[in-house]
Amino acid sequence: MYNKLNLKFIFIIIIMISSCSKNSVKQIIGTWETDINSTLLEIQKIDKMSDEEKKFVSDFLEKITISVTEDKYIYNYDGSLKNFAYKVKKEKGQLIVLELTNSNNNEIEFITFHIKKDKMWLTIPKLNIRAFFKRK
Repeated sequence: MYNKLNLKFIFIIIIMISSCSKNSVKQIIGTWETDINSTLLEIQKIDKMSDEEKKFVSDFLEKITISVTEDKYIYNYDGSLKNFAYKVKKEKGQLIVLELTNSNNNEIEFITFHIKKDKMWLTIPKLNIRAFFKRK
């Protein structure tokens, strides 16, 4: 059977695991703006762009911010907000996978965040896009 020492040890492990999980998600809480240069470089690995196309994409990207709160993921494009509830589906070090639920139509999307200090990149598997962001 379990003695008091074993129960204390198990309790401490459970607390450590829960706090690690919460700390990982706290890494993405805040407002993020597009890192235009890094995102353009990534896009150009796949598809070369003319100067005119780069300008168009830059103008588009500079209007995007993402905000993450304790319970909401908010996509802002030039003042037009889309709110999503989220659940953390996976956490492993600097990788966090969120399941987003659109509040309008209950459509579910998955987004993977890769975080390194005040910078991150995220992938949206449905669109096969990698975009880079920096903390605002």
